[in-house]
Amino acid sequence: MARVLTTLLGTVCVAGVAIALHETSRDARGPLRPSATALGLAALLVGLGHLCGAIAWERCLGRGTSRLRRAYYASQLGKYLPGGIWQPVGQVGIALGAGLDSRRVLAGYVASQACFVAAGASIVGVGLVVARPALPGWALALTSAGVLVCTSAAHRPTLARVLDRLPSALQRRPIADSLPSQQQMVRCTGWSVAKVLLQAASFAIVLGSIDPSVSHASASTAYVAAWLVGIVFVPIPSGIGIREAALVMLLASSAPATAAVLAASVGHRAPVILAELCLAAATWRRRPTDARGPLVAAMRAVDAGAPGPVDGA
Repeated sequence: MARVLTTLLGTVCVAGVAIALHETSRDARGPLRPSATALGLAALLVGLGHLCGAIAWERCLGRGTSRLRRAYYASQLGKYLPGGIWQPVGQVGIALGAGLDSRRVLAGYVASQACFVAAGASIVGVGLVVARPALPGWALALTSAGVLVCTSAAHRPTLARVLDRLPSALQRRPIADSLPSQQQMVRCTGWSVAKVLLQAASFAIVLGSIDPSVSHASASTAYVAAWLVGIVFVPIPSGIGIREAALVMLLASSAPATAAVLAASVGHRAPVILAELCLAAATWRRRPTDARGPLVAAMRAVDAGAPGPVDGA
């Protein structure tokens, strides 16, 4: 039964990827298209970014194994299933399948996502200084305040206090005491910074191939800021539409044509999907039991109270 369920889930994941690629191809039709070289380089950077993300996840768990890393790549395909929960559920299930304690895994997941957000906020903060976007005063003040709040997410005592104040209905079993150490969270944040930078750079390359007038610093900062904005709108899957609107607003002074920003946003989906599909396929082929077993173990993550997703950049 487990093997049938795993095969079915894997088939649905592949179907979801195919649908996503078809929609991307349909939306990308138009006069403004990124070059093939830019798309290939972007896919490489996205793949390297996922490598950094896998290492960051291991740092929060305090345990680094090739099995966890390869299965982390396989879980990325869960993002293309309806519901928006299968990637984090699969990621938690990976660690549960490796025999780790459920509270430690759940606390590690929450901490890793907090470090991920803090990493993105740190990059935006530096980008505001380097790129100096021409934003209205209120927008600049709001962005700066958001950066400070998000950066504090990687502070263990602060995160623990937030978790302690959550209603019991939102956390079936208290996990604040099981959070990784501050040193582990610092290391996780460092690798998360590398992941976000690589994925932001991939978007900057795609946009630069369409509109060379936009600096890479401005494009990268806007991409990360738009990603953070998309996280706020949790009810909307992956911040669809919200991120594009944020990108257009943030790059209004840098990109003369709104169409170029939208074309880059749509075009960037292709290397992201391609990189994730290649990583998952390589994982499945190299060690099938490592890649498929965690998908079954992911079912236990639901009973363990796996938290909601923070979508990847």
